[in-house]
Amino acid sequence: MSSIKFFVDLIKLMDDSASALGLTELSDTDRQTLVVLWDSCEAGEWTTELNYKSFKAKLASKFNRTISRAQFYKSIKVLENCGTIRRIGSERSQTYELLRS
Repeated sequence: MSSIKFFVDLIKLMDDSASALGLTELSDTDRQTLVVLWDSCEAGEWTTELNYKSFKAKLASKFNRTISRAQFYKSIKVLENCGTIRRIGSERSQTYELLRS
């Protein structure tokens, strides 16, 4: 029973944090995309270069799932629009900066 309580408390904490950061509208796929981007950054760095092929491999390794190329770029756009990441360079660039706000 204590495991369930811990899990529920963790969900509440995550929801409170998402609300405080203005990220309540992120889907599970958007959140998992953010986690892969975060994990792709080198220690102490806030930027990463990530294309769909390497993202797909990291997502499968970490979450044991896959998403389409279209969904990957949709999640990138959602994260850009909510101010969590920003693309560095041109619209076709695959370099992203995680924003510290």
